[in-house]
Amino acid sequence: MSEQVYVVVRIEDDYPWNPMKVIGVYRSVDVAQAMALEYFDDEEARVDTADPMHVFSGWADAYIETFDLVG
Repeated sequence: MSEQVYVVVRIEDDYPWNPMKVIGVYRSVDVAQAMALEYFDDEEARVDTADPMHVFSGWADAYIETFDLVG
């Protein structure tokens, strides 16, 4: 059995027609953070210093979640 960790970036915003979406599945939190920052394309977007699994911008929040898959 091998264990693989996948990291999902989930975007939540305040728009009722698109309240949540997943922008990708990655192999590391660092890559997920970078992709969330790139997705926002906003110079004010930041990784939350108190919670590195949260990236925010002026218009939405990204939550990074990890999943262990055993196969």
